[in-house]
Amino acid sequence: MHDNKYLDTYYKVPYAYAGAPSHFNTDASNFTLQYAFNNNAVEHGDIHEVAHTYNTDYNRVWNFNDDVFCNVRAAYAVVENNTRVVCLGLEETYNDPYQGMEYLQRFADSWSEYKSSAYMKSRGYDLFSMCHVYLRMVYGDASQGLAPLGWDVFTEFFTNGANYNPTNKIYLDPYKNYSDDFKVFTNSLNIIAEIAGKSPQEIANYVPDNFYWNWYGDPINYPFKDWRY
Repeated sequence: MHDNKYLDTYYKVPYAYAGAPSHFNTDASNFTLQYAFNNNAVEHGDIHEVAHTYNTDYNRVWNFNDDVFCNVRAAYAVVENNTRVVCLGLEETYNDPYQGMEYLQRFADSWSEYKSSAYMKSRGYDLFSMCHVYLRMVYGDASQGLAPLGWDVFTEFFTNGANYNPTNKIYLDPYKNYSDDFKVFTNSLNIIAEIAGKSPQEIANYVPDNFYWNWYGDPINYPFKDWRY
């Protein structure tokens, strides 16, 4: 981790960027070191960056946005290791870090904010809220009668997903001008369905609040693209 201003002034990044190695600016490094030693916790942004696979062009045949899947991989690491996590900018976590399964609430809260925000819906998807979509597949939702698919499905998805040939059973109307991201996202649902032994429509139902069908049926008002861009 950097302990000088080189990254801050040369790269001009607000926090960090992935690479081999990943790079973090001075404020992020100092924040992480403080909490790692004093609170036995890691910072979300750090595990996000190191969760990149560094082959996003190759992964794009099934991965609409590798930043989303960084969060999924980070969640796996945190839950499986019962890790304590703080989030830079979320002061309530500084003295009361997320631990293990509690970390999933970070993404559930982001989804709640996403679905209630007209600004977000008019611009596209959000990285944290989309992580919640996939974590919901992993852990299921008993209140909606959705069984957990488990991490084994996603281990196969992350490891061999690029080798699958999705059948595109969810038909996309060519006149609705879907974004490339949505087409790749739909392919990913097909691949997950094939691995899990379910239909693509069943997997689409894991997207909360019927949002898949909003993106599918009304792409003008519910665009599927990273809202940051």
